[in-house]
Amino acid sequence: MVEDDERKFFALLDKLTEYSDDDIAELWRLSPHVRVLSLEYQALAHLRASLVTISAIRRFDKASADLINTTNRLTKWVLGLTLLGVLFAGGSLWLSWLALQKP
Repeated sequence: MVEDDERKFFALLDKLTEYSDDDIAELWRLSPHVRVLSLEYQALAHLRASLVTISAIRRFDKASADLINTTNRLTKWVLGLTLLGVLFAGGSLWLSWLALQKP
């Protein structure tokens, strides 16, 4: 049982693609069953954790930049509509003033 868990654990560590949520959950589940990691696997685990962290930060940065761009676009629309509303209100006041100036 423990040897199968260790084999699964090391197979997941050796995986060449990015970890899925299921892979991470499986690593957490198997980690108490692994007796001793050799220095090679410790280094591999630290490297993979660092790479996953860097990848997550990059995805977060891209998502954050996309949200900022969307916010800027919406802000420009709101500003444009506000200016348009001010122009219409000013025009309406000017027309009202002209109408009141006629005897």
